[in-house]
Amino acid sequence: NWVTAERLERVLLLVFCANLLSAAVGLLQVYYPQTFMPPEFSRLALRMNAEIVGSLTYLGADGREIIRPPGLSDIPGGAAISATITTLLGFAFATRAQAAHLRRLLFIAASVVALTVVYLTHVRSMLVMICICMMAAGAVRLRHGRVAHTAWIAGSAAAIVIASFTWAVAVGGESIVERVQSILEVGVVQSYQENRGIFLTYTLQELLYEYPFGAGIGRWGMMSAYFGEPTNWQYPALWAEIQLTGWLYDGGVLLWICYAGAITAATARAKRT
Repeated sequence: NWVTAERLERVLLLVFCANLLSAAVGLLQVYYPQTFMPPEFSRLALRMNAEIVGSLTYLGADGREIIRPPGLSDIPGGAAISATITTLLGFAFATRAQAAHLRRLLFIAASVVALTVVYLTHVRSMLVMICICMMAAGAVRLRHGRVAHTAWIAGSAAAIVIASFTWAVAVGGESIVERVQSILEVGVVQSYQENRGIFLTYTLQELLYEYPFGAGIGRWGMMSAYFGEPTNWQYPALWAEIQLTGWLYDGGVLLWICYAGAITAATARAKRT
């Protein structure tokens, strides 16, 4: 079997480093937007919608405006994706039983930086997913009877979450606190229903019957923004707020089935491993 543990670890390290770079750029975009925020980002957003930049901007702790950082992507708040991957991989590497102390500290520091970026992008779904994954990692160790290791994982997770939240509040101000508090006050399910749930309902009740076999490739998102034809009245650009809508546009119900199958197979394989 050519997929050895050593090769897999090297691949994961490369993924970690690539996403850490994007997360770090996202943090620099908050501190030094004039230098690290690409000018094309604002121009494209303004061309699509004159109000969009303002809607993706909030006041920081020092009173200046902060645009949700895109990182190395061209999506407002896109740094949250790479920051989430960095946080989870860094946390996984840091909490390995055989990890050296210096490596632990470096991975934990990288996770703190990345999770701070997640807070600063205001993408709460990624924050919730990170917390769930951290709890799952502890649950796996506890199931194997490794109580001490589970305690180390729980302590590391708490330290990363608290340290990054403190840093994010120091930069982003009250808006960060309000975003997190809204989850704690109304709950994860209710918070999702009030924000993204309406798009899920609309997709299932309306779009599913309109595009059961898909609407065509490249009709939503940045592909449509970059390469779409504004004068094409027969196949105009479409809006997708959640991934499920995007999958429906691209390939209809069949793509839903394929993605669900891929995720289920990957989860089952990970559980067996």
